[in-house]
Amino acid sequence: MKPDTQENTGAAERKKKVGTLVSAYVEQTAYDALVRHCEATGQSKTKAIERAILSYCTAGGDEEHNEA
Repeated sequence: MKPDTQENTGAAERKKKVGTLVSAYVEQTAYDALVRHCEATGQSKTKAIERAILSYCTAGGDEEHNEA
């Protein structure tokens, strides 16, 4: 079964990417930390979460999945 994917339909100047919608229920303290991080860095929540996932999943030296 193919996972649900959708193309980014944002602003024309951004490169379109294929992605998968992820929905998660997180503790309020984790969400608050994410918001503070994004406000401090100017990074979107999506990009911050993508980078966190890749960092966590590649922390053990798994270069196969390191696309960042």
